[in-house]
Amino acid sequence: MDLASNEHEVEESASILLNAATNGQLDRELTRLRTPSVSIPTASAPTDNVDGERSKETQPSSYVGFDGEHQKSVHRESSILRKTNEHGGHSFEVGLLHQTRILTKRTLLCIWRDKTLTRLRLLAHVVVGVLIGLLYFNAGNNGFQVINNAAFIFFSVLFIMFSSLMPTVMTFPIEMRVFVTEHLNYWYSVSAYYLAKTFADLPFQIFFALIYGVIVYFLTDQPKDFDRFMIFLTILVLTALVGQAHGLLIGAATELEVAVFLGPATGIPIILFSGFFITLDTIPKYLQWLSYSSFTRYAFEGSMKSIYGNNRSVMNCIKKPSVSPSLPCINEPNSVLTLLSISQYHYGIDLIVLNVFFFVLRILCYFVLKWRSQNSI
Repeated sequence: MDLASNEHEVEESASILLNAATNGQLDRELTRLRTPSVSIPTASAPTDNVDGERSKETQPSSYVGFDGEHQKSVHRESSILRKTNEHGGHSFEVGLLHQTRILTKRTLLCIWRDKTLTRLRLLAHVVVGVLIGLLYFNAGNNGFQVINNAAFIFFSVLFIMFSSLMPTVMTFPIEMRVFVTEHLNYWYSVSAYYLAKTFADLPFQIFFALIYGVIVYFLTDQPKDFDRFMIFLTILVLTALVGQAHGLLIGAATELEVAVFLGPATGIPIILFSGFFITLDTIPKYLQWLSYSSFTRYAFEGSMKSIYGNNRSVMNCIKKPSVSPSLPCINEPNSVLTLLSISQYHYGIDLIVLNVFFFVLRILCYFVLKWRSQNSI
């Protein structure tokens, strides 16, 4: 009779422990194991007895204290909790670098195995790149098509931004649920998860932006200059990274339903103050300060300077029969920048500002992750 009761108690305790692990409350149950009033069956593992007080009441003569092995096991399992209480932060027996390495491998495998999304993203960059390249074919060195070429540069920035923003906004809130549960069970730290997420996503973001940039640059007949080519690609890559950081911040701070709305909604003012639809000098004075918060402004201006700045030679004036006779040929590159009211400072400033946007958004996202993990307890 005692044996049957003991087996039933073990099964029920294991069920409670499993539920606690699933709900992120494993630390509370492990804490109960360390209380002096909890005693364990001599034939059981320490984790088999979760509800020690109830077991003590039902079978007081069948329980004794921990033996040496059981005490060592509980000490190992609860050492993390003691460190947390003493120092007010998470401490893990496995180091940060080891956690990050394992999590990076896992995240890369998850991205690689999600073949539908990965292939769609690659296909979208190739197809849209070819489409944009054919639409603005040979516009890069024609003085009659400077406005079209500016439109090409703007839509390239726009596409790269949204192609990195929206997939992140739609997938990261779902990943957050798994992260919160695993973090509350002390599987890994917030820092390890965030570093792994960053390292795993970087190669894909860079690769997709480069694929698009190479296709459109040559189809649109931009200057055959290696420095200009590399600057243009660098700006596209930075735009993709900033767009993804923007999406991570939204996805970390909100649930999926809200994130799907906030992603495009926050993108609208970023686009409006980029300087393409309305030049920055014609924006009302009380709204001009908002243009400094638009990273697409610096991406667009930097791309335009990489194409038309830095003492570029005079462009050709090849007029198509369909072009209006009144349309002037702007073959002087500096005149194009003046026409669009683009600041004359060096494009290096735009690169620096885009990097600042990237790091600031990433740091903000890290603290939002910390806040979400602490408020989910």
